[in-house]
Amino acid sequence: MTTTSCTKANNGGCASKVNNGGCAFRGAKMALQPIVDAAHLVHGPVTCQGLSWDVRPTASSGPRLHRDTLVTDLGEMDIIHGGEERLAAAVEAVIAAREPAGVLVYQTCVPALIGDDVKAVCQRLTARFGRPILAVDVPGFTGGRDTGSNAAGDVLLDQLIGTREPERRTATDIVLIGEYNVAGEVWQAARLLSEMGIRVLASIPGDGRMGAIATAHRARAAIALCSQAMGGLAAKLEARYGIPFVQGSFYGMGNIATILRGIAALLATQGGPADLPARAEAMIARHQTMTQARLRPLRPLLTGKLALLLTGGVKTWSLADALREMGMAVAATTLRKSSTDDRRRAAAPAGRRALVGQRR
Repeated sequence: MTTTSCTKANNGGCASKVNNGGCAFRGAKMALQPIVDAAHLVHGPVTCQGLSWDVRPTASSGPRLHRDTLVTDLGEMDIIHGGEERLAAAVEAVIAAREPAGVLVYQTCVPALIGDDVKAVCQRLTARFGRPILAVDVPGFTGGRDTGSNAAGDVLLDQLIGTREPERRTATDIVLIGEYNVAGEVWQAARLLSEMGIRVLASIPGDGRMGAIATAHRARAAIALCSQAMGGLAAKLEARYGIPFVQGSFYGMGNIATILRGIAALLATQGGPADLPARAEAMIARHQTMTQARLRPLRPLLTGKLALLLTGGVKTWSLADALREMGMAVAATTLRKSSTDDRRRAAAPAGRRALVGQRR
């Protein structure tokens, strides 16, 4: 009974939503699962857990809890009597076995339809176990993948961010938002920022840690690497905590230079070292010289070659810029998962884009 609706290609059913990019549950789980020291527990039938770590295999510099497949596996009797007790027992078992920094509980369609109060269960368990148990109450029938991704940002903002103070603070603490660390991108960005003297206080979500994300409200500034990331979490952090942000990309030399200049200038106005912009310029010059030298032998092989980008979001325009820097021409790029701003940037002539928009 619990699997039929997810396998039949019916109007508005699970198969229909997956064919259109996924349901809200899928979007929320894909957005939050890169948090690596949390247990990710799906509350629902085992079929819903087909959306496991393999859907977005993000890398971790330490814990690997985000790779575990955890599900309450509701059955017929749970549907009749309610699944809240089963959920509480599952959370208790996960904490006893894995000792996670926190647990993210994902509500799916079946328990939502029978009325399980996941939020109340999570609040009770948070008090009992002394660690964040977050209710990701975004069942699939509430919308598509973007709905879930947007809701994921609100889950962190309302239930985790601001619940803890950092052990130490610096004048250059930032939050990195919207990078999922599929191939270690967070580490590369953090290395460049560290070379300038900028500390990534929290990465949301790629290689993220529950404790660090809880302290994100103390950052001096933020970098948003996707205009749609988690429902515009950067703008919401600014509205709630006064954290200004820059927006851009770490793909391509020009884009990287622009975003480094932007965050350096912003931090300098937020009480950071006055010489940060000069540090940025020196580092940009050094790295561009090294990169140009490494690209030189490749350019004869790449110049004039045509590329077709089948991607989405921020990569529609930033990867195009990176390929052009290697001498290639971009014939076209798809615009799936792209915001209005992404579409504008993708259509703008090369070299004439405002790649970073500072929001104050």
